Amino acid sequence: MTYYEDLSVYEYFDEEDVISTETGGYIVVRPTYTRLNVGWLSDEQPFPRGTPPDGLLPALRWLTEGQGVNLTRGWHWCELCAPKGEEVTGNGEIRVPGAPGVVYAAPVMITHYVAEHGYLPPAEFVTALLAYHGTGDDPALPSWVPADAERIL
Repeated sequence: MTYYEDLSVYEYFDEEDVISTETGGYIVVRPTYTRLNVGWLSDEQPFPRGTPPDGLLPALRWLTEGQGVNLTRGWHWCELCAPKGEEVTGNGEIRVPGAPGVVYAAPVMITHYVAEHGYLPPAEFVTALLAYHGTGDDPALPSWVPADAERIL
């Protein structure tokens, strides 16, 4: 997978294809918000490790099971698992609303990275995710997309 430093500006896709895993519907938006990378790991780069804060893994599972952003036709195998080529895969991204005008962009593999490799995401991402999880919003619905984002489809 392509490596991006945590909290660097996301620039991989210009638009967001947001798929509802529950309804199968989707929208395409051109973001007016800043997207920050979290969890784009590589076996060639060190990453922060630690014990996940209470609630982090359940919140990540809730989000990765209910939301799909920029899903691709191909799969990414976890580079961190030994031996290489183990069947742990991901094919898309998730979004977590942060401070006004900020959305965190993470690969769906982030749950695996935290659970199996001890990856510790930045504190501000964890805080935002736990707050989002606590809202009771349906992660399959793009409630985090601001009203002023240009809807293309």
